[in-house]
Amino acid sequence: MRTKGFRMRALISVFTFISFVILLLTGAELYVAPHDHAIDWLWWTFLGMDQDVFTELHIIFGLLFLVTSLIHIGYNFKPLLNYFKKPGSGMNFFTEAVVASILSFLIVIGTLAGLPGPANILELGERVQESWTVSYPEAPIPNTESLTIRQLALFLEVDAATLIARLHELNINDANEQSIIKVIAEEYDIAPYKIYMAIK
Repeated sequence: MRTKGFRMRALISVFTFISFVILLLTGAELYVAPHDHAIDWLWWTFLGMDQDVFTELHIIFGLLFLVTSLIHIGYNFKPLLNYFKKPGSGMNFFTEAVVASILSFLIVIGTLAGLPGPANILELGERVQESWTVSYPEAPIPNTESLTIRQLALFLEVDAATLIARLHELNINDANEQSIIKVIAEEYDIAPYKIYMAIK
């Protein structure tokens, strides 16, 4: 039985499809994930991966999707041109192409202008993103997780030694005044907000 050789066109088609699926999944995660200012505070992850991983995958596979799509168009350029033939000359998708182009233009304009439809989709995403923080305490100041123990003590108007003693009660024994809350959280796998709530 004769087997066919490696087909680059098939590889590009499958690669384009896989890139699209990964873009779909990472895009959905980015759509519903908490706002950036809450990600580190809540130590939010999805499927065991943090936001940075999803962002990186989305960017990389977005570029790969662009490249493979352009190659795919190159392989199918002649059939694509046939879609735009004038009426009466055989297969014709000219009208559909015009309608699709107009609708795409209206979606862009509607999104930029905040018109109903696109605006509603964006507002839904905002509501979902904000809902993650409803049952959690808010950070007392922006980027609280980036403060050192000393800076947090100054903010709370307490002695740094007091906060360090409270960390010891959590079995965090290697902290000092220069320890950063986010670093402690990473080392002990504790969300920054939990550390703050325990020592404030």
